[in-house]
Amino acid sequence: MDRLRQWHGHLMEMENQDIFDAVQKPFFMWSLDTEDWKLDGCNGISNAVMNGDLTDGTIILMHDIHEPSVKAALRLIPDLIAQGYKLDNGK
Repeated sequence: MDRLRQWHGHLMEMENQDIFDAVQKPFFMWSLDTEDWKLDGCNGISNAVMNGDLTDGTIILMHDIHEPSVKAALRLIPDLIAQGYKLDNGK
């Protein structure tokens, strides 16, 4: 593991630094929360992304433990690439 994502997104900057000092791993934070855990199905999740604030460097939060999120990702990836977005896994 070479990066860490904040759990729940509720850490303060000082807490981030304390944790970074302890584990020596950089953190990243999402900038577009799809709230996929509460949306109804693949279409709702896809719409949350496509209607969200997609700009250079946007990090989209989705949870692969939810089947509709996985299905939405499989639909979104080619759609985003077709629109000229480049996907990056952060490494």
